[in-house]
Amino acid sequence: MVTAHNGIFINRTHFSLNTQLYAFLTKEQGLVKAVSFNRGKNKTPIVFQMCEILLKNDAKFELPRVQTLIPLAVHEELDVSSLELFLRYFIADIIYQTIPPKTPDIEAFNFLVSMKKRMKQEPAETYAFPTLFLNGWIDILGLLPIAKAGATDLNAEQGEFIVTQAINPSAIAWNRMIVENTNVEKGRQKELLHFMLFYLSKHVPNLNVSKTLEIINQTLH
Repeated sequence: MVTAHNGIFINRTHFSLNTQLYAFLTKEQGLVKAVSFNRGKNKTPIVFQMCEILLKNDAKFELPRVQTLIPLAVHEELDVSSLELFLRYFIADIIYQTIPPKTPDIEAFNFLVSMKKRMKQEPAETYAFPTLFLNGWIDILGLLPIAKAGATDLNAEQGEFIVTQAINPSAIAWNRMIVENTNVEKGRQKELLHFMLFYLSKHVPNLNVSKTLEIINQTLH
């Protein structure tokens, strides 16, 4: 059976010269992984590019096979800056490692579409995009810590901000970000980003975004 999908390109893994594993985020099925055996036949999209995909499903195989892959909005994607591309890779890395395959999630799909538009429309906010994305994505995953007025720290295991004698600047900044729905100042972004990733790693086993995080640290912080 052949099925048609519109999906956001998230990841590609090479298994051999002619075999690749693609991952797309779709409205209907969430994260879809499919194998391609046709090197050079299909154009490879860039991260976050919307694509039309035809998938051949066969009960004999665990994963569907990519029959046709057509990147969309090609001209729009030609002017993607290097900085925006770095951000896309970081965000895609998070998505690929945290969202369960084949779990329909329209909210996740729409959130990613809105983040992509926001990167285009509000370049002055580029410095804050990693933490803005993480805050929203952790919420979509159902893991956003419970905010508390005047909180000074975070109980990462319980997922709630707390008031204690300990003073954690990153916890205070994140709590304020949630309560006031505002960006955190540029000077605190790196520290907050690492803190948010630490929290997420407590709830997502084997999370490792060190490669894309290093690029973000070098280019934004």
